Amino acid sequence: MKYSLLILSEAGNLYWWSLYGERKDMGMFYGPSTPGESILSICADATNRHLISGDTHGEIHIWNIEDYCCSTTPPFVHSWQGHLSPIIFCECIDYKGDDSFILTGSTDHTVRL
Repeated sequence: MKYSLLILSEAGNLYWWSLYGERKDMGMFYGPSTPGESILSICADATNRHLISGDTHGEIHIWNIEDYCCSTTPPFVHSWQGHLSPIIFCECIDYKGDDSFILTGSTDHTVRL
């Protein structure tokens, strides 16, 4: 969606909103893999095909959002334990157009690439 907004909730839900047109709420899904956790940080790759999130359990999640809102939940791509504490920062770094790296920061006082 060219003009959309992604909103995070403390309950762990991610809400997609259209900035144009009559229907504003386009979709919602639960982001963390562990019940009761929250998503604190999100970013997208340079092509806006993948959404990367960091949660309060220290996990990093990747979804394919290329066709989201055309289906119920974006396809899950991969997740892993990135930190020991909540992830409060994530950024997708495009390297020479061929590779991407994910940079994350956490309350465990570490930054990881």
